[in-house]
Amino acid sequence: MATENVFLLANSNTIELRGLRNVFTDEYINTANVVATLHTSKGVSVVTPDAITLHYVEESDGCYRALLAPDTPLEEGKRYKLHIVAQGEGLTATWEQLIQAKVRR
Repeated sequence: MATENVFLLANSNTIELRGLRNVFTDEYINTANVVATLHTSKGVSVVTPDAITLHYVEESDGCYRALLAPDTPLEEGKRYKLHIVAQGEGLTATWEQLIQAKVRR
């Protein structure tokens, strides 16, 4: 059974990319430019500006992280599309995942 990706309403939420590696050398990439976008199911951006920068976590071996503010305008029960793009060492990688907004109970 797959784990559902969730953002909790009225909470700080973390966006994280772990273990970014160069596909050719298998070395961690710690100097990439990593950005994320968060959109509704209709393609409307949820955050302003549209791109969220993920910052490298010092001494983490390819981990990048950003924090979404607790006042990010999410609606309970709605699903959102999180898109992450990492560019570094002449390579580009992308990920997409669905996120559901829930109230912490």
